[in-house]
Amino acid sequence: MQVNVLGTMYTIQESNKVDDPALEECDGYCDDTVKLCVIDSMNCSDAMAKQNMNEYKKKVIRHELVHAFLFECGLAENSWAANEEIVDWIANMFPKMKVAFEQAESMVIEQVQIPQGYELADPNNLINDLNNLKAVKLRLKGGE
Repeated sequence: MQVNVLGTMYTIQESNKVDDPALEECDGYCDDTVKLCVIDSMNCSDAMAKQNMNEYKKKVIRHELVHAFLFECGLAENSWAANEEIVDWIANMFPKMKVAFEQAESMVIEQVQIPQGYELADPNNLINDLNNLKAVKLRLKGGE
């Protein structure tokens, strides 16, 4: 699978500890030199494994993509950006932040455009008209 990270295509692929020894010490990694995020397939029978492996894999993918974004925007060399705790926090919180951002954006009232040919004799009419869109339609059609 390929993902666009700030205009650069990164490949996300699954592998395992046998085929990719780099996964011996981690569940995933991001190699910015070849634009690749590798995620462990986690096909193990470990009794201590997470119960919902798909959710965990999604978190690992988000974690590695955070690294990719930091690389691509030039922040990877900053000490805070290399901190795994911060990258983990962003990866863990992103779904919750996304919901909050979407909720907040849905509350934003877009500016009302007054149609051409419609004049307000009294600015208070705009508030009244917004509360009664039927009145706006009637005035635009030349009605009362």
